Amino acid sequence: MSKPVNKWAKILPGDFCNFTYSKNFQPKFIAELGYKLPGHDDAKALAEFSIEEYQSILVNCLIRSNIPKGRRILSIGDLPDKLFKHLSEDYEVCVLSDSRLLAETFSRHNLKSSKAETILTESLVESFDCAFTVSGLDDFSYDFAKKNMVKIFYNLSNILKSSSMCFFTFKSLEHNEVETVNALAYYYFQYVDLGLKPMISYTPMNDIAQDKQTLRFAFREQVNFDLKESNNQVYQSFSYNVFLMKSIAALPTSTVTKPRDYLNKNPAYIFHHLIKCGGSSLVKELDKWFSLQFDHILIGDDVNTLSKFKFNMEVLTSDICITSHFHYNGFLVGQRYPELLKAESGIRLFTFVREPLGFQISLYYFERQKGGIPNLGLIDFLETMPNFLSTLFPCTEENYREVIDRYFFIGILERMQESVDKLAKLSGKRTFIVKKENISQKDSQRDLIDDKVIDRFKKLNKLDYMIYEYCVNKFDKIHED
Repeated sequence: MSKPVNKWAKILPGDFCNFTYSKNFQPKFIAELGYKLPGHDDAKALAEFSIEEYQSILVNCLIRSNIPKGRRILSIGDLPDKLFKHLSEDYEVCVLSDSRLLAETFSRHNLKSSKAETILTESLVESFDCAFTVSGLDDFSYDFAKKNMVKIFYNLSNILKSSSMCFFTFKSLEHNEVETVNALAYYYFQYVDLGLKPMISYTPMNDIAQDKQTLRFAFREQVNFDLKESNNQVYQSFSYNVFLMKSIAALPTSTVTKPRDYLNKNPAYIFHHLIKCGGSSLVKELDKWFSLQFDHILIGDDVNTLSKFKFNMEVLTSDICITSHFHYNGFLVGQRYPELLKAESGIRLFTFVREPLGFQISLYYFERQKGGIPNLGLIDFLETMPNFLSTLFPCTEENYREVIDRYFFIGILERMQESVDKLAKLSGKRTFIVKKENISQKDSQRDLIDDKVIDRFKKLNKLDYMIYEYCVNKFDKIHED
């Protein structure tokens, strides 16, 4: 690799906002940094490259600017041989050629490696320091991306190390004289709770179309989206770039309180606050029973946002109830407090669940109120995250009973007051009247939910209904007397 004109010149996170899409200044700027592929030495020629060549050079520059040499990096989808060989000089490069496997369970055997002698560990969890694409996600149809979005995001998050980066490039396409990109490029900005946080803000397509500095490339192919060329004319495509970071792992620490042995007589509690399941109403009243300790992730503009220090379970006292959503990968309740998996922990875990359809309807309107999913209707939303409730525990069809049985108590939102009364009795507390909080406003879209929609939703969310029904059955067996 040729040396940069300025050895300190790099494209670092503070500069990412200038590379959200291809612009006229970028090829010459990157060339002057010296981050060029072999044979691409003329700065003027860079502006005449194909969109794949532009994306290859940009990705090469971003990786070398932000990822230390010797790290393991992953290409989602095939990448040009020239880039593969060039990166292999300084990195352990692996390639997931079939990007659709992100929606399934895949192993090291699905990966092509730049070092044939390298044996990846059997588990791919937290194996990579960077994931990137050269339009490697463009082949996802709209329906496939919408249906498998949650699986794709979780799999990506699972295979990445804490604080690792993603550099994803997408080709723009034209449909009915409207410019667009693959649906995944939009979803990354809408569902930040799934483990990957955008490092730059979303740029509307109209802003790019009106920007005279937008760098475009002749592009005849109409891959994915099931689109056709408009008026048989060659469309001038631009590259839409998405930069993400996996959430930073929590830092362990200790709190100084009373000896843990006290829990043998009076247990402490953890409230697993499942979103849109009545938890906000409950938390308002739980401080009458406990000293509430909130273990939420601290949200800020800094990409180096840290989780709050975790509580030391060895010195937890019985007057404390820790509460958190626990719905980020790496921050799931079993990951955050693995001690709960032991029967003798002396800590009682409880939560509340909700009928799956009502749960997702409420979640939809909650996201709308926050300004998310502005162009997604309720019926379409109900197909975007099948079995989302199961991901919050998390559990599968094989182990959901075992996971649910770890909970000291699971209340039912539709029977909230009865649930509070039973929880009070089991905990030796005085019950209270629950007041409804955090209610999402609804609209006429709910009238479109007919028997056909409900039947399809139940088929798509089979596991969620298995979980809900099992929780209801356990609840019904609890006697207050």
